[in-house]
Amino acid sequence: MTNYDFGQLVLGAEPPTLLQRENVVRNGLRDCRFQNGYVRVHAIKATSKSDVYAAVSFEKQGQRYLTYAVASLKCRRKGEGYWLSAESFLTTASTPHTMTECPDEIFAAGEATGFTTQVDASWLSSCIQSRKVKTNTQALKKGAVFQLDPNSPAMVIAGESASYALVLSKKAVLFIAPGVGMTKEGDTNELVQHYSPVQPIPTFSDATNYSEVGELLFDLSGVLPVLKGRLAVGAKAALLVRAKRELDRKLGEAAALFDFSSKFSSGAWLS
Repeated sequence: MTNYDFGQLVLGAEPPTLLQRENVVRNGLRDCRFQNGYVRVHAIKATSKSDVYAAVSFEKQGQRYLTYAVASLKCRRKGEGYWLSAESFLTTASTPHTMTECPDEIFAAGEATGFTTQVDASWLSSCIQSRKVKTNTQALKKGAVFQLDPNSPAMVIAGESASYALVLSKKAVLFIAPGVGMTKEGDTNELVQHYSPVQPIPTFSDATNYSEVGELLFDLSGVLPVLKGRLAVGAKAALLVRAKRELDRKLGEAAALFDFSSKFSSGAWLS
């Protein structure tokens, strides 16, 4: 690990704001030497009172490289202000496994520099996974449909991977193996780790030519199951049936008012 410890007194009766915490870390990082010079800070963001992330660069053999910095802050009352102490790490090497919530805006700022990147692969992978879990957790709404990510581990049902999942609640999920037509309930932990939300899918009042598994409709005619929609249940199904009947009725009435015989036998339809 490449780490630096520094601190600063922030005057005031109230604890330092997030902006003040960012400034303390920015100033501390600028005083850190790495490779052939001092670290340059391009963007910085405090995601909480204790966690700060930054896009930084350094010079090595005449070339500037991009990396990122993470800092863990501690705050205590001291005299007429608060003492902020920071333990920071450059992501050119491994970092604490808890510091993996780097914001997208910091990554965007880093990419905007155009510098060659030197970032520990495991840290970057952990950040991407943390972002995925956060996004999926926000999408955990009853009725939401998820699909298994390529090459990801999955629950196995009757010898087949559960390639789809239907959210039952914030804590419960119905995992679906379409090929064997079976389902199994589980918790959301596996879902947020290895699945991704699917795009909105249509709702059908009946299964038509598709196979229903766990309220979802699949086309099983090919090598892999293809999600086609969901089957409406309960009151929603009744409404869809009623709407279809009403549409058929209106189309029938319109057809009855249209004199097909005279229109197409007299040649008037050509004029």
